[in-house]
Amino acid sequence: MGAGARIEQAIHDITGTKVTTVIKDKLENGVRLTKRKANSVAGRTKSKAENLVFRLKLLVYNSIATLLTFVLIIALSFFFYGAFYYAYMPLQVHEHPVNLQFTPCDDNPGVCSYPSASMELNRKIKLMTGQPYSITVRLEVPESTVNQDLGMFMSCLQLHLADKNEVSSCQSAILQFRSQFLIYLETLAFSPFLVSGTSSQKQYVDINFYQKFYDDPHNPATKASIQIQSKFIQIYKSTVLIHAEFSGLRHIIYTHPWISTAVGVMGNFILLSTIILISWSRFFTDDRIEDKLASELIGDIDTDSDISLEEDDVFKMTDDPFGDRHGDFGEARASANNSASEEHMKGELDITLDNQINTLVENIK
Repeated sequence: MGAGARIEQAIHDITGTKVTTVIKDKLENGVRLTKRKANSVAGRTKSKAENLVFRLKLLVYNSIATLLTFVLIIALSFFFYGAFYYAYMPLQVHEHPVNLQFTPCDDNPGVCSYPSASMELNRKIKLMTGQPYSITVRLEVPESTVNQDLGMFMSCLQLHLADKNEVSSCQSAILQFRSQFLIYLETLAFSPFLVSGTSSQKQYVDINFYQKFYDDPHNPATKASIQIQSKFIQIYKSTVLIHAEFSGLRHIIYTHPWISTAVGVMGNFILLSTIILISWSRFFTDDRIEDKLASELIGDIDTDSDISLEEDDVFKMTDDPFGDRHGDFGEARASANNSASEEHMKGELDITLDNQINTLVENIK
């Protein structure tokens, strides 16, 4: 057997057991390190999945909250505009029928007194303070020969105030003139409706007593009395009409209801949205400032960044100083001992190899 073969055989005999032990330790350390990395990757993946599920839940909750807030703002906008309209806008027309009373004649058929009627105010008809009103009496009269021959007649309206005083206004009125030829043509044209009873030959006489009447809140009108100063007029029906004479904003709201509603609701929506956004921003800003002051950290922690195995070990040791710290220290101590034993074995192996080679060299010589 040659010298090289003998040297190789001697080296194998000396170092075989020790090299096997070193390789086994290396493999065990590699397996342990691989398991630790696999556990770290699995934990990181699980954390990311849980974070994704949490973000999806948060997105759904935020969407539902936003939708409900939007619906609430719209409902409040319509409610506020309706409350404003109800409080600001009075009823445009008060229409109240009155029953005319008179004294009949004892000897002859007909009327022996002026037809008159009365009605109570501020009970059946509510007048808004500061709003001008026009007061009109509408008479529904037949187109009879008596009414055509009547000519002009007088009518008076008396308002009884709370302090027992009275305010009166008298106006003249007349039926609209229509010639006999025009009456014949109208009768011929509307004869089917007149025969069936769906129409009748009549006129409406409107008598305006007040153009702009203001109700005094300290001395309101409590009663109105109407008198038709004619004993020969024939009347089907009489009605008191009280119209609110709108001006300014009330006129715009009444004449353009859709545009006014859209503008009012949009204004309420913008105002409520601004208030809610400012409140939310202040609320979340205060929470963030308190969190920063409590943690004494400026900025956000990037949870998605890659953390090495050694940093994970450091975080684990920091988070649990009394729980897993002994185990981590034990592993670190074992790793250090393994490294020291490996170095010691390498040193002994080198010294043994050197001695064996010198001995072999001397025998050869």
